[in-house]
Amino acid sequence: MLVTLGGAFLFLANTENLKGRIVNFFSVFGRVPFFFYIIHLYLIHLFALIVAEFTGFGWEKMILPAFPSRVEELKGFGFSLAVVYLMWILVILILYPLCKKFDIYKQNHKENWWLSYL
Repeated sequence: MLVTLGGAFLFLANTENLKGRIVNFFSVFGRVPFFFYIIHLYLIHLFALIVAEFTGFGWEKMILPAFPSRVEELKGFGFSLAVVYLMWILVILILYPLCKKFDIYKQNHKENWWLSYL
């Protein structure tokens, strides 16, 4: 764990002063982390419901009474790592405009102290 954290801290220390479109893209998510976290959970669950329905498992099975690996009806549900990465990129791209709008709202309404928690 220390090797991972050490590498991450070195990366952050050496890239803190970078500027550009890519840095601005990722900075949006850094300015609205809790907002992104909450919204992405619901979006991913919505995707799971849709995928379960179209793959024949039924969306009702995704209302989980237990951990997914313990639900017998969901045995065999899942995708390869490549598909998971594609879905991850899709979620990031879908949520970027929403996070950008919320970031602009946050910047323009600094008088609302509670926005700093989102």
